[in-house]
Amino acid sequence: DTGRPEEAVAALMALVEESPEDRYVRLEVAQLLYEAGFVEEALSEYQFVADSTRSNTRDRADALREVALLERELGRYDDSIRTWEQIQSLVRPDHWIYREAERGLVDTYRSAGRLDELRQLLDEQLERRPADSSTRLTRARVNADLGRFDEAVADYRFLIDAGPTIVTPFAELASLLEAAGRAGDVESVWREALERWPRDTTIVFRLADFLIGTGYSHEASFLLREHMNQSWDDAGELWQFLERFGRIEDLRSIERLALRLEQLDSNNVRARLVLLKHAVRHADIESAEQQLGVLIDHGDAQTLYEAYEVFEENDLAELANHALGAGFAADPSDTELGIAMASRRTANPSEALANMRRVLMAPSSDEAALAAFESYSVILESLGTLDSVAQSQLAEYYASRDASAGRLALLLALSGGDESEATGVAMCLMSDGVNVESLLMRFASLRADQASLNVHRRLFAPSGPVDARTAILQAEVHLSAGSRSRAIRELTEVVENNSDRADVLNAV
Repeated sequence: DTGRPEEAVAALMALVEESPEDRYVRLEVAQLLYEAGFVEEALSEYQFVADSTRSNTRDRADALREVALLERELGRYDDSIRTWEQIQSLVRPDHWIYREAERGLVDTYRSAGRLDELRQLLDEQLERRPADSSTRLTRARVNADLGRFDEAVADYRFLIDAGPTIVTPFAELASLLEAAGRAGDVESVWREALERWPRDTTIVFRLADFLIGTGYSHEASFLLREHMNQSWDDAGELWQFLERFGRIEDLRSIERLALRLEQLDSNNVRARLVLLKHAVRHADIESAEQQLGVLIDHGDAQTLYEAYEVFEENDLAELANHALGAGFAADPSDTELGIAMASRRTANPSEALANMRRVLMAPSSDEAALAAFESYSVILESLGTLDSVAQSQLAEYYASRDASAGRLALLLALSGGDESEATGVAMCLMSDGVNVESLLMRFASLRADQASLNVHRRLFAPSGPVDARTAILQAEVHLSAGSRSRAIRELTEVVENNSDRADVLNAV
């Protein structure tokens, strides 16, 4: 664990030397060696235990099993096969250890890609035990991998006709038939499975997915409606029904399920979002407005953001604004909503400024605030009001000492290059427990802004060296100002002071 594997091995081998004949010590050492990545050494220990354990068949077989597994892991497939066969020679064919070795042989042949030999082995096993469903299922898969289609189908049919207790043979046969383009047979297999397990919704969904994928939406809808009631109290399964009804646009079933899901969980109105999407897709604006009203009443910010995206994608600007505003009101700290509010397209500068100021004056994330401020300051500059707004914002902050008002005042002061005013605001914010360091660094990075770096240095490194991140940002500022030589000096100093930090060197 401390990166000294050689010392670990030496300590383990010292244990072996102290108790060379103690098989439990050697087994423990072998396990530790393997966990430390010393596979060859672990293999040697297991082999020693196997060779020295002659009287106890179970113990010898256990050690040989570990040998066979490690040989397979090392790619020594022939050795692994011989070891599995050695295990088989220790017991009768009806012994569980023999069966375990058979499975080991199957896995080894498959890992080696020797499918023809594996099929021959499986044939031999089935001659001894023709009713062994596990072996027959493996042979069906091997036949499929070898392209022996008819033989694979025959094995799967044998398993199905024998009355399996699991759906696997049906599922794999259906996949095999679908790959061969035999759609009619695929449907028959799934319907046969459904007849055997009529309440298994997994089978219902697999058959419905197949019908939807092959263009039989009406049949899929009938199937889903036929089985929907058996899951009437299971919200998880009803969501899966809803997703499939959505794909085939069965609106009546969607509405019914949406109401049922609300009954099961009054706090979850995502089904309403599904209804909203379908209403928009079918240009049913009245229904879309109704669903939006339910979402607004519920007040889940993320769901409202998704509704906003639906309206935005479909050029429904008024509804998009309504959803976005409600979502932001529900959670002004949500970064996605804040950025969307900040960048909302509008032809009216006053409306745009109001949107952005709303983000800036809310307890939103620094990321959302900076996105809003970028657009906000551009509009103010274009209107020639940046300085006057900055002064009024300072007055508002000092009167209220509201953190959001102070954040906006700080950004406006930095944008105007007023380091003295920015430092004063930052100090007041810090005294009120506000983290301004992150905001200063983000602003410096966003704009390659010297003023914010100077304020940061004045507040957080007044008499000592700055940290690597700040120095790298300083170099970026120099580069943006066209001063390559100053940037190189700054970065060279960073390298000298952080030569052992890969993250810093990568940044440089």
